[in-house]
Amino acid sequence: MNILVFLFVLELGYLPLDDWRCYDPLDYVGNTALYINMDAEIDVFSGFLFVGGHCRTSMLTTDRVYFWPNTMTYGFRFGIRPLEGLEIGFRHMCTHPVMPYIIDAPGKLNYEGAYEEFYIKFSGSFTLID
Repeated sequence: MNILVFLFVLELGYLPLDDWRCYDPLDYVGNTALYINMDAEIDVFSGFLFVGGHCRTSMLTTDRVYFWPNTMTYGFRFGIRPLEGLEIGFRHMCTHPVMPYIIDAPGKLNYEGAYEEFYIKFSGSFTLID
């Protein structure tokens, strides 16, 4: 039984896309207090090749409204894991406003954008106390 294990990750990457749009909001309606996230990944050839993604909905709460979706964040990733502890891949993430939020509260969204990255990730672990 391992009592204490040290885990580590080192990731190096390149961002060919880093594009964000910021707006000057009129005022802010509430706090992003809740979110729902769905994530899935498919491994092919015993985990050598992987493809996955996620979708996250952030929601505001105000004095009158609960569960008011205001932003969607989408992610996509794929790559290879040629050796244990080595991952080479690509990620895309983008965030966009939700239309009902914009229609009912114009001018109150303060960002949207996307980024992409190519990366190499090294990971591993070793037992400190067994």
